[in-house]
Amino acid sequence: MSAELLQVATDALRADAAAWRRHASTMNTIVSELGQLHFGAFERTTLTPMKTAYTEIWNFFHDRCAEGGPQFEVVAATLESIARKYERDEAARARQLEILKPR
Repeated sequence: MSAELLQVATDALRADAAAWRRHASTMNTIVSELGQLHFGAFERTTLTPMKTAYTEIWNFFHDRCAEGGPQFEVVAATLESIARKYERDEAARARQLEILKPR
């Protein structure tokens, strides 16, 4: 792999990783914001069936978003790990070629 192609590939992987980290941050913000909405709309109401439905929906969204942030971080870390591996492998190949070069 040429140095330029390696750079393009690793830059793309790192850019994708950064996007996943931004999405993880967004999910974490949503979880925090959802915390402020919990029961807020129904604290002073007697509409128990609506409160139950609201709570179920709130729990669903909260749980999915709470799962999303850490999972998005895993995706980002994996992409960064792949970029580092490409660089290590290319450096190892370059060393091998240097050893094999006639003197």
